Amino acid sequence: MAEGAATSLHTHGCATVPVMGDQERREWYTRLASDLAAMPEYLHDKMADPPQYVLGGFGGLGNPASFHNDAVRALRLRLFDGVLQPVLQEYARLQGLGDSVRAEMLFNRVGSRHKSFGAVSKEAWHRDIYAATKYGLRELPQTLRSGSADDVILGGWLNLSDQPQRFVGILGSQDEAAVASGFGVLTAAQAAEARAEARLAAQASRRIGQCLCDPDGAILIPAGHLVIFPQRLLHSVHGGTPRGLPQLRLSIGVRLTEERVPLFPETAEWARANAVPRLPSGQLPPMYSQNHYQFFNSRTTSRYREWGAVFKPQCVFRRQTTDGAEYCTPGSVDDAAPACNKRRCMPSLREMGLPLYQYSARDMALMSPQPLRQ
Repeated sequence: MAEGAATSLHTHGCATVPVMGDQERREWYTRLASDLAAMPEYLHDKMADPPQYVLGGFGGLGNPASFHNDAVRALRLRLFDGVLQPVLQEYARLQGLGDSVRAEMLFNRVGSRHKSFGAVSKEAWHRDIYAATKYGLRELPQTLRSGSADDVILGGWLNLSDQPQRFVGILGSQDEAAVASGFGVLTAAQAAEARAEARLAAQASRRIGQCLCDPDGAILIPAGHLVIFPQRLLHSVHGGTPRGLPQLRLSIGVRLTEERVPLFPETAEWARANAVPRLPSGQLPPMYSQNHYQFFNSRTTSRYREWGAVFKPQCVFRRQTTDGAEYCTPGSVDDAAPACNKRRCMPSLREMGLPLYQYSARDMALMSPQPLRQ
Protein backbone atom coordinates (compact mmCIF):
# COMPACT_ATOMS: atom_id res chain seq x y z
CA MET A 1 0.00 0.00 0.00
CA ALA A 2 2.70 2.49 1.01
CA GLU A 3 4.73 1.93 -2.15
CA GLY A 4 1.74 2.42 -4.45
CA ALA A 5 0.61 5.55 -2.62
CA ALA A 6 4.11 7.02 -2.64
CA THR A 7 4.54 6.30 -6.35
CA SER A 8 1.20 7.94 -7.15
CA LEU A 9 2.13 10.96 -5.03
CA HIS A 10 5.54 11.22 -6.70
CA THR A 11 4.31 10.75 -10.27
CA HIS A 12 0.86 12.35 -10.27
CA GLY A 13 0.99 14.64 -7.24
CA CYS A 14 -1.85 12.92 -5.40
CA ALA A 15 -2.78 9.64 -3.74
CA THR A 16 -5.82 8.28 -1.96
CA VAL A 17 -4.87 5.84 0.78
CA PRO A 18 -7.13 3.42 2.66
CA VAL A 19 -6.81 4.11 6.38
CA MET A 20 -9.63 2.29 8.14
CA GLY A 21 -12.53 -0.07 7.53
CA ASP A 22 -16.14 0.93 7.97
CA GLN A 23 -16.48 -0.13 11.60
CA GLU A 24 -13.38 1.76 12.71
CA ARG A 25 -14.44 4.78 10.63
CA ARG A 26 -17.85 4.85 12.34
CA GLU A 27 -16.15 4.66 15.74
CA TRP A 28 -13.87 7.60 14.90
CA TYR A 29 -16.79 9.58 13.47
CA THR A 30 -18.74 9.09 16.68
CA ARG A 31 -15.71 9.87 18.84
CA LEU A 32 -14.91 13.07 16.98
CA ALA A 33 -18.54 14.20 16.85
CA SER A 34 -18.79 13.59 20.60
CA ASP A 35 -15.64 15.63 21.33
CA LEU A 36 -16.91 18.48 19.14
CA ALA A 37 -20.21 18.39 21.03
CA ALA A 38 -18.29 18.91 24.29
CA MET A 39 -16.04 21.79 23.18
CA PRO A 40 -15.94 24.31 26.04
CA GLU A 41 -16.46 27.49 23.98
CA TYR A 42 -20.09 26.66 23.19
CA LEU A 43 -23.44 26.65 24.99
CA HIS A 44 -24.37 23.32 23.46
CA ASP A 45 -27.95 23.35 24.73
CA LYS A 46 -28.58 26.44 22.58
CA MET A 47 -27.25 24.88 19.39
CA ALA A 48 -29.35 23.49 16.56
CA ASP A 49 -29.24 19.85 15.49
CA PRO A 50 -26.89 19.31 13.76
CA PRO A 51 -24.73 21.96 15.47
CA GLN A 52 -23.05 24.62 13.33
CA TYR A 53 -19.72 25.52 14.92
CA VAL A 54 -18.53 27.98 12.28
CA LEU A 55 -20.33 30.12 9.70
CA GLY A 56 -20.21 29.24 6.02
CA GLY A 57 -20.85 26.13 3.97
CA PHE A 58 -17.12 25.31 3.76
CA GLY A 59 -17.31 24.29 7.42
CA GLY A 60 -13.64 24.63 8.42
CA LEU A 61 -13.69 24.99 12.21
CA GLY A 62 -11.56 27.77 13.70
CA ASN A 63 -12.27 27.64 17.45
CA PRO A 64 -9.31 26.57 19.60
CA ALA A 65 -10.80 23.35 21.00
CA SER A 66 -11.29 21.99 17.48
CA PHE A 67 -7.49 21.80 17.09
CA HIS A 68 -6.64 20.36 20.49
CA ASN A 69 -9.41 18.00 21.62
CA ASP A 70 -8.63 14.39 22.50
CA ALA A 71 -10.10 12.83 19.35
CA VAL A 72 -8.17 15.13 17.00
CA ARG A 73 -4.87 14.49 18.78
CA ALA A 74 -5.47 10.73 18.71
CA LEU A 75 -6.39 10.83 15.02
CA ARG A 76 -3.17 12.67 14.17
CA LEU A 77 -1.21 9.88 15.85
CA ARG A 78 -3.30 7.22 14.10
CA LEU A 79 -2.59 8.79 10.70
CA PHE A 80 1.10 9.47 11.25
CA ASP A 81 2.07 6.12 12.77
CA GLY A 82 -0.26 3.94 10.71
CA VAL A 83 -0.18 5.57 7.26
CA LEU A 84 1.96 8.65 6.74
CA GLN A 85 5.31 7.40 8.02
CA PRO A 86 5.69 4.52 5.52
CA VAL A 87 4.19 6.49 2.62
CA LEU A 88 6.39 9.52 3.23
CA GLN A 89 9.52 7.43 3.71
CA GLU A 90 9.07 5.91 0.24
CA TYR A 91 8.00 9.26 -1.24
CA ALA A 92 11.17 10.92 0.09
CA ARG A 93 13.24 8.16 -1.51
CA LEU A 94 11.51 8.55 -4.88
CA GLN A 95 11.93 12.33 -4.71
CA GLY A 96 15.63 11.99 -3.93
CA LEU A 97 15.31 14.13 -0.82
CA GLY A 98 18.25 12.58 1.00
CA ASP A 99 18.70 10.26 3.97
CA SER A 100 18.08 12.74 6.78
CA VAL A 101 14.50 13.73 5.99
CA ARG A 102 12.13 14.32 8.88
CA ALA A 103 8.36 14.72 8.91
CA GLU A 104 6.46 17.28 10.98
CA MET A 105 2.70 17.23 11.44
CA LEU A 106 1.18 20.70 11.11
CA PHE A 107 -2.04 21.89 12.71
CA ASN A 108 -5.02 21.87 10.39
CA ARG A 109 -8.79 22.13 10.61
CA VAL A 110 -11.66 19.79 11.28
CA GLY A 111 -14.33 20.14 8.61
CA SER A 112 -18.04 19.78 9.33
CA ARG A 113 -20.51 20.22 6.47
CA HIS A 114 -24.28 19.80 6.27
CA LYS A 115 -27.00 21.11 3.98
CA SER A 116 -28.44 23.22 6.83
CA PHE A 117 -25.13 25.14 7.06
CA GLY A 118 -25.45 26.31 3.44
CA ALA A 119 -23.85 25.31 0.17
CA VAL A 120 -20.10 25.07 -0.23
CA SER A 121 -19.08 28.04 -2.37
CA LYS A 122 -17.31 27.58 -5.67
CA GLU A 123 -13.62 28.55 -5.67
CA ALA A 124 -11.40 29.45 -8.61
CA TRP A 125 -8.34 27.43 -9.57
CA HIS A 126 -5.63 28.00 -6.99
CA ARG A 127 -2.75 26.61 -4.96
CA ASP A 128 -2.61 26.85 -1.15
CA ILE A 129 1.06 27.68 -0.64
CA TYR A 130 2.87 28.69 2.55
CA ALA A 131 2.92 32.50 2.45
CA ALA A 132 5.81 33.86 4.52
CA THR A 133 5.73 37.43 3.20
CA LYS A 134 1.95 37.81 3.33
CA TYR A 135 1.71 36.76 6.98
CA GLY A 136 5.06 38.09 8.24
CA LEU A 137 6.55 34.63 8.81
CA ARG A 138 9.99 33.19 8.26
CA GLU A 139 10.74 31.96 4.75
CA LEU A 140 10.18 28.30 4.02
CA PRO A 141 13.51 26.67 4.93
CA GLN A 142 15.65 25.22 2.18
CA THR A 143 17.04 22.07 3.79
CA LEU A 144 16.32 19.23 1.37
CA ARG A 145 18.75 17.74 -1.16
CA SER A 146 21.72 19.00 0.84
CA GLY A 147 20.22 22.46 1.18
CA SER A 148 19.47 22.99 -2.51
CA ALA A 149 15.69 22.47 -2.34
CA ASP A 150 12.84 24.00 -0.34
CA ASP A 151 11.14 21.96 2.34
CA VAL A 152 8.00 20.23 1.05
CA ILE A 153 4.55 20.81 2.56
CA LEU A 154 1.78 18.35 1.79
CA GLY A 155 -1.91 18.69 2.53
CA GLY A 156 -5.02 16.58 2.35
CA TRP A 157 -7.73 15.17 4.57
CA LEU A 158 -9.21 12.02 6.07
CA ASN A 159 -12.81 11.30 5.05
CA LEU A 160 -14.69 10.16 8.16
CA SER A 161 -18.11 10.26 6.50
CA ASP A 162 -20.07 7.36 5.03
CA GLN A 163 -20.12 8.88 1.51
CA PRO A 164 -17.25 9.51 -0.92
CA GLN A 165 -15.90 13.05 -0.96
CA ARG A 166 -14.42 14.87 -3.97
CA PHE A 167 -11.16 16.68 -4.58
CA VAL A 168 -11.07 18.80 -7.76
CA GLY A 169 -7.36 18.65 -8.50
CA ILE A 170 -5.27 18.54 -11.68
CA LEU A 171 -3.05 15.48 -11.53
CA GLY A 172 0.52 16.14 -12.60
CA SER A 173 0.37 19.89 -11.90
CA GLN A 174 2.49 19.79 -8.74
CA ASP A 175 5.74 20.82 -10.44
CA GLU A 176 4.36 23.76 -12.41
CA ALA A 177 5.29 27.31 -11.49
CA ALA A 178 2.97 28.89 -8.94
CA VAL A 179 1.39 32.28 -9.62
CA ALA A 180 1.67 33.41 -6.00
CA SER A 181 2.03 32.15 -2.45
CA GLY A 182 -0.83 31.90 0.00
CA PHE A 183 -4.22 31.36 -1.63
CA GLY A 184 -2.61 31.71 -5.06
CA VAL A 185 -5.62 32.22 -7.31
CA LEU A 186 -5.33 31.99 -11.08
CA THR A 187 -7.06 34.62 -13.15
CA ALA A 188 -9.43 33.43 -15.85
CA ALA A 189 -6.68 34.02 -18.42
CA GLN A 190 -4.13 32.06 -16.37
CA ALA A 191 -6.56 29.19 -15.85
CA ALA A 192 -7.21 29.12 -19.60
CA GLU A 193 -3.47 29.11 -20.32
CA ALA A 194 -3.04 26.24 -17.85
CA ARG A 195 -5.90 24.40 -19.63
CA ALA A 196 -7.31 23.60 -16.20
CA GLU A 197 -10.86 22.71 -17.27
CA ALA A 198 -9.69 20.67 -20.26
CA ARG A 199 -7.22 18.73 -18.14
CA LEU A 200 -9.90 18.09 -15.52
CA ALA A 201 -12.24 16.74 -18.20
CA ALA A 202 -9.47 14.47 -19.49
CA GLN A 203 -9.33 12.79 -16.06
CA ALA A 204 -13.03 11.85 -16.19
CA SER A 205 -13.84 8.27 -15.12
CA ARG A 206 -10.18 7.24 -15.14
CA ARG A 207 -7.95 5.59 -12.58
CA ILE A 208 -4.66 7.49 -12.56
CA GLY A 209 -2.08 6.15 -10.18
CA GLN A 210 -3.84 5.62 -6.87
CA CYS A 211 -6.63 8.07 -7.71
CA LEU A 212 -10.06 7.19 -9.11
CA CYS A 213 -11.79 10.08 -10.86
CA ASP A 214 -15.54 10.57 -11.22
CA PRO A 215 -17.32 11.48 -14.49
CA ASP A 216 -16.49 15.16 -13.90
CA GLY A 217 -12.79 14.45 -13.43
CA ALA A 218 -12.78 15.04 -9.67
CA ILE A 219 -10.75 12.67 -7.50
CA LEU A 220 -12.92 10.48 -5.27
CA ILE A 221 -11.96 9.97 -1.63
CA PRO A 222 -13.89 6.93 -0.37
CA ALA A 223 -15.09 6.67 3.21
CA GLY A 224 -12.21 5.95 5.57
CA HIS A 225 -9.57 7.07 3.04
CA LEU A 226 -6.96 9.80 3.19
CA VAL A 227 -6.15 12.05 0.24
CA ILE A 228 -2.69 13.59 0.22
CA PHE A 229 -1.07 16.01 -2.23
CA PRO A 230 1.66 18.70 -2.32
CA GLN A 231 0.56 22.27 -1.62
CA ARG A 232 1.57 23.20 -5.15
CA LEU A 233 -1.03 20.96 -6.83
CA LEU A 234 -3.51 23.06 -8.80
CA HIS A 235 -7.05 22.61 -7.52
CA SER A 236 -10.44 24.25 -7.12
CA VAL A 237 -13.79 23.77 -5.40
CA HIS A 238 -16.87 23.24 -7.55
CA GLY A 239 -19.25 23.86 -4.65
CA GLY A 240 -22.56 22.23 -3.92
CA THR A 241 -24.78 21.12 -1.05
CA PRO A 242 -23.71 18.15 1.13
CA ARG A 243 -26.08 15.23 1.51
CA GLY A 244 -26.93 13.03 4.49
CA LEU A 245 -25.40 13.25 7.95
CA PRO A 246 -22.91 16.03 8.70
CA GLN A 247 -19.80 15.30 6.65
CA LEU A 248 -16.74 15.15 8.90
CA ARG A 249 -13.14 15.35 7.78
CA LEU A 250 -9.80 15.98 9.43
CA SER A 251 -7.50 18.06 7.27
CA ILE A 252 -3.79 17.42 7.59
CA GLY A 253 -0.54 19.20 6.88
CA VAL A 254 2.90 17.59 6.82
CA ARG A 255 6.30 19.20 6.29
CA LEU A 256 9.29 17.25 4.99
CA THR A 257 12.50 18.87 6.22
CA GLU A 258 15.93 18.28 7.70
CA GLU A 259 15.27 20.83 10.43
CA ARG A 260 14.73 19.69 14.00
CA VAL A 261 12.52 22.60 15.03
CA PRO A 262 8.88 23.29 14.08
CA LEU A 263 8.05 25.43 11.06
CA PHE A 264 6.21 27.84 13.36
CA PRO A 265 8.18 28.86 16.49
CA GLU A 266 4.90 29.26 18.42
CA THR A 267 3.89 25.60 17.99
CA ALA A 268 4.65 24.49 21.56
CA GLU A 269 2.89 27.51 23.05
CA TRP A 270 -0.15 26.94 20.85
CA ALA A 271 -0.39 23.45 22.31
CA ARG A 272 0.20 24.52 25.94
CA ALA A 273 -2.32 27.39 25.79
CA ASN A 274 -4.75 25.56 23.48
CA ALA A 275 -4.51 28.51 21.09
CA VAL A 276 -5.71 28.89 17.52
CA PRO A 277 -2.70 27.86 15.38
CA ARG A 278 -1.66 28.91 11.93
CA LEU A 279 -2.66 26.61 9.10
CA PRO A 280 -0.03 25.11 6.77
CA SER A 281 -0.48 28.11 4.45
CA GLY A 282 0.40 30.44 7.35
CA GLN A 283 -3.17 31.73 7.66
CA LEU A 284 -4.94 32.14 10.99
CA PRO A 285 -8.32 30.42 10.56
CA PRO A 286 -11.32 32.76 10.97
CA MET A 287 -14.68 31.85 12.47
CA TYR A 288 -16.62 33.66 9.75
CA SER A 289 -15.79 35.44 6.52
CA GLN A 290 -15.47 39.15 5.83
CA ASN A 291 -18.62 38.82 3.72
CA HIS A 292 -20.66 37.82 6.77
CA TYR A 293 -20.70 41.41 8.05
CA GLN A 294 -23.32 42.23 5.41
CA PHE A 295 -25.48 39.41 6.81
CA PHE A 296 -24.96 40.59 10.39
CA ASN A 297 -26.29 43.97 9.22
CA SER A 298 -29.17 42.49 7.24
CA ARG A 299 -32.64 43.97 7.80
CA THR A 300 -34.37 40.89 6.39
CA THR A 301 -32.83 38.11 8.52
CA SER A 302 -31.48 37.91 12.06
CA ARG A 303 -30.22 34.33 12.06
CA TYR A 304 -26.60 35.34 11.47
CA ARG A 305 -26.66 37.74 14.41
CA GLU A 306 -28.33 35.09 16.56
CA TRP A 307 -25.52 32.61 15.85
CA GLY A 308 -23.28 34.40 18.38
CA ALA A 309 -25.66 33.36 21.19
CA VAL A 310 -24.34 29.77 21.08
CA PHE A 311 -20.99 30.88 22.56
CA LYS A 312 -20.23 31.35 26.25
CA PRO A 313 -20.02 35.00 27.38
CA GLN A 314 -16.21 34.87 27.81
CA CYS A 315 -15.87 33.81 24.16
CA VAL A 316 -17.57 36.69 22.36
CA PHE A 317 -16.97 40.27 21.28
CA ARG A 318 -20.03 42.52 21.35
CA ARG A 319 -20.69 44.53 18.21
CA GLN A 320 -23.35 46.80 16.76
CA THR A 321 -24.99 46.81 13.37
CA THR A 322 -25.10 50.00 11.30
CA ASP A 323 -28.63 50.46 12.72
CA GLY A 324 -27.41 50.15 16.31
CA ALA A 325 -28.62 46.62 17.00
CA GLU A 326 -26.30 44.63 19.29
CA TYR A 327 -24.94 41.23 18.38
CA CYS A 328 -21.98 39.01 19.28
CA THR A 329 -19.28 37.28 17.28
CA PRO A 330 -16.77 34.76 18.64
CA GLY A 331 -13.67 36.69 19.65
CA SER A 332 -11.96 38.57 22.45
CA VAL A 333 -14.15 39.99 25.24
CA ASP A 334 -14.06 43.79 25.51
CA ASP A 335 -11.50 43.84 22.68
CA ALA A 336 -8.76 42.72 25.09
CA ALA A 337 -6.98 41.15 22.13
CA PRO A 338 -7.87 43.47 19.22
CA ALA A 339 -5.95 41.39 16.68
CA CYS A 340 -8.31 38.46 17.29
CA ASN A 341 -11.39 40.53 16.58
CA LYS A 342 -9.84 42.20 13.55
CA ARG A 343 -8.88 38.82 12.08
CA ARG A 344 -12.25 37.24 13.06
CA CYS A 345 -10.37 34.68 15.17
CA MET A 346 -10.72 33.43 18.74
CA PRO A 347 -8.30 33.73 21.68
CA SER A 348 -6.81 30.64 23.32
CA LEU A 349 -8.76 28.53 25.80
CA ARG A 350 -6.30 29.74 28.45
CA GLU A 351 -7.06 33.40 27.67
CA MET A 352 -10.79 32.70 27.87
CA GLY A 353 -10.43 30.93 31.22
CA LEU A 354 -11.67 27.60 29.91
CA PRO A 355 -10.42 24.06 30.70
CA LEU A 356 -7.35 22.99 28.74
CA TYR A 357 -6.69 19.78 26.83
CA GLN A 358 -3.41 18.19 27.91
CA TYR A 359 -0.77 17.12 25.38
CA SER A 360 1.28 14.01 26.06
CA ALA A 361 4.97 13.85 25.23
CA ARG A 362 4.08 11.84 22.13
CA ASP A 363 1.48 14.40 21.07
CA MET A 364 4.06 17.17 21.35
CA ALA A 365 6.79 15.21 19.56
CA LEU A 366 4.49 14.72 16.58
CA MET A 367 4.31 18.49 16.06
CA SER A 368 8.09 18.73 15.60
CA PRO A 369 10.16 17.14 12.82
CA GLN A 370 10.44 13.40 13.49
CA PRO A 371 12.83 10.95 11.74
CA LEU A 372 11.10 8.81 9.15
CA ARG A 373 11.42 5.14 10.08
CA GLN A 374 14.30 3.32 8.46
